[in-house]
Amino acid sequence: MKSVLYCTFTDELRAVWDAVASFLTGAGWKIVTALAAVISGIIVIRIVMSILRKTLLKKSTDNTLANFILTVTKFVLWLSLFFIVAGIMSVPMTPLITALGAVALAVGLALKDSLSNLANGVMLIGMKPFKEGEYVDIDGVAGTVKSVNLLTTELLTPDNKKIILPNSKITSASITNYSAKPTRRVEWRFSLAQTDDTGAAKEAFFGILRAHPKILCEPEPEVHLDEIKDGALVFTVRGWVNNADYWDVYWEINEKAVQALKDVGISVSRPKIDVRLESEKEGKEDKK
Repeated sequence: MKSVLYCTFTDELRAVWDAVASFLTGAGWKIVTALAAVISGIIVIRIVMSILRKTLLKKSTDNTLANFILTVTKFVLWLSLFFIVAGIMSVPMTPLITALGAVALAVGLALKDSLSNLANGVMLIGMKPFKEGEYVDIDGVAGTVKSVNLLTTELLTPDNKKIILPNSKITSASITNYSAKPTRRVEWRFSLAQTDDTGAAKEAFFGILRAHPKILCEPEPEVHLDEIKDGALVFTVRGWVNNADYWDVYWEINEKAVQALKDVGISVSRPKIDVRLESEKEGKEDKK
């Protein structure tokens, strides 16, 4: 009886082993290898992404650029793992690549504007014509840069309006960055009467410029009689300041200049225009 049971158990064990062996020598071995590749690939991807993230943080890379690099790297790694697993499973590559190419083409055509903004966003991040917190003028649109994203750039105007510009328009526009340099030149124009003392006016302007604590000594302030226009003497006054002090100095000098000119007997004037009105009767008499 024991011999019969032993033989039966042995036969069943042999049948199971044959089934396992047949599975492993067939598609089963490919499945096991593919699963091992997937598990190993996930571990490798996590390690690579962790090392890359730490490297970018150590180099103080721009956050937007760092996120873009991480996203692209992660996509490439997962796509590579997909092709490796497909190769292990003996999936025909040519139809697969053709199908992926068709999908990529359809997506590209549907999102061509977004892809254009994405490409231009990468260019902006790489070239860095401006950074967050800087005051810029982009083709007539002025404001403080709040964020530079992959698709759009956000500006905040002085009256607290949020403006969102697509990156594709920014790269082809003229950009004026008022915050790029640490110092800026402030310029004023004052109109005085032709009868005023130009020497006294220049001394008054130089006095307020040199006395102001926020106006830099180098480059030196400038005062010039720029033009004589519409019965007035037009003076151009210039001084250099730190970027953050621009508007404070501009408004303060305006006030001080008016007072300084009054102290020397000069008042700021506007161009005068003489208008003479004649009646229709007077006009006829003049013609006669």
